[in-house]
Amino acid sequence: KPKKFGFMQKIRKVTDGVTDSIPWPNIHPNIVSGSEVIVAIIFLLVLLEPTQARVWIAFGLLLLGNILDAADGSIARKYGYDMNKGWIVDVVVDRVTEFITFLLFPWPLMLIWILNLIYSIIGYKKGYHAMLALRIPFIFYYLYFFRDLLF
Repeated sequence: KPKKFGFMQKIRKVTDGVTDSIPWPNIHPNIVSGSEVIVAIIFLLVLLEPTQARVWIAFGLLLLGNILDAADGSIARKYGYDMNKGWIVDVVVDRVTEFITFLLFPWPLMLIWILNLIYSIIGYKKGYHAMLALRIPFIFYYLYFFRDLLF
């Protein structure tokens, strides 16, 4: 089980309390994590030719990916799945889905992603779930980036 520390521990305590109260079905968390990758690929394909409808569909997929990301850990805790290996799967899936999601956007996002990847590797080697929560701020970036098509 990964170690949690400082500021992230306080945030996780709140978010885990919220997500753990949701009546998730008993599905293996790694299946949920794998679904995130599929959602990210569909997100990418939908945005290859952005129209107003496609941008809204992709926005829904972006939200779905965030929900799935919250669900995998919550399901693991609720139904007692092995969290020693599961958190590694979660971190890898997070970095893969971020990479796929950021592909169509300007390069600074990829630079931030590379820094997050390095931070995740360092965290893994030290035995903690290190990450920069990039998906939530990305939702706001996405809304700004496509503001002309969305609003």
